[in-house]
Amino acid sequence: MHRTNENPSQSDVQRMCRTFQISYSDVTNMARIFHPLLALIASATDRELAKCVEYLKQENRILRARILCRNPRRT
Repeated sequence: MHRTNENPSQSDVQRMCRTFQISYSDVTNMARIFHPLLALIASATDRELAKCVEYLKQENRILRARILCRNPRRT
């Protein structure tokens, strides 16, 4: 069998199909349906994370500017 951090091989999937008494074509058809759905969810998550990162960058710029206004460095 495969390790948890590796993708299962075709023979692993076929062995699981025999264990659960489902056909290999059912599994591949299911994959064809779910892969685009998972890709959509992942891309939406990436966009949301990018928005959060941009917000935090802007917030850091504002807070740093406030700190510099209160405590100007003397050189």
